[in-house]
Amino acid sequence: MIQIAGLVIRFCLALWVGGTLLVVLAAPVLFARISSRDVAGDVFGEILRRFEVVKQVLSLLLVLAVFFQLERTGGFAGQSISRWFFGLAWATSATRSGPSTRHHPTTRGANDSTCCTAARRAY
Repeated sequence: MIQIAGLVIRFCLALWVGGTLLVVLAAPVLFARISSRDVAGDVFGEILRRFEVVKQVLSLLLVLAVFFQLERTGGFAGQSISRWFFGLAWATSATRSGPSTRHHPTTRGANDSTCCTAARRAY
């Protein structure tokens, strides 16, 4: 059962890091290929929104697997403390650390005349 927890931890971290890399690689391609920045932003925002759901599930699985393994082994059991710290820090960090992917109706489209602030219109 401990091996399953270790596999869950590795799977969650691999999917999280791999998914983040995929999102980072996809962004420039989307904005280069789609002529409208608003449409590209909407498409990429939807991708980020869906990935946030995946990260939330992975975070929950990661925390459960780490605590299950700690409970079964009675502590760190010779494991590297930095490995456990990294796993816990990754899982418990705020997954919404970047800009929000939800658009407020008045801030949508930086070039629109309905934009709410002058600072947003400058971009």
